[in-house]
Amino acid sequence: FSLMSLSAAMIRTLCLWALLPVTLAKVKLGKHIVKYTEEKLHYVLNQAERPPIFLEIFSPTCPACQSLAPRMSQAAAMLKEQAPEMKVIAVDGTQAENTMKDLGAAEFPSLFVLSTSNKTYRLPLSMADSSAAIARWALRAAAPAVQRRAARPEMAKVP
Repeated sequence: FSLMSLSAAMIRTLCLWALLPVTLAKVKLGKHIVKYTEEKLHYVLNQAERPPIFLEIFSPTCPACQSLAPRMSQAAAMLKEQAPEMKVIAVDGTQAENTMKDLGAAEFPSLFVLSTSNKTYRLPLSMADSSAAIARWALRAAAPAVQRRAARPEMAKVP
């Protein structure tokens, strides 16, 4: 059939269906970001020896989270290279109300470094304007538990 033979109502319906994937889009996590449930996060946090954690609390349908996702993905790749001992974790805040309450997170997205000394640092979203800024902040917040590869000549990347 042709587009000309469709009624106006059918055309409107087709247009709405075409927009549906945009409105239901989900946050895409990068390959260096591991998605945890609230239970798994609490399990890891309660381990006697654990790595520093860079935590993103997001909502799958949050436009700001979707906008932040590419920068977070790039920042996670930088952190994997510069501080491989740091774990980058994402938790769906719509299913992690206790974690949000414990950390004082009232909005999506929320970014934290959970240090090995049980200190919590929150990154203001105004400072998350680039992947490099996010990675620099995470490295500073996690220090001294994290040693940057650039500071370890034996692990520096050969050009």
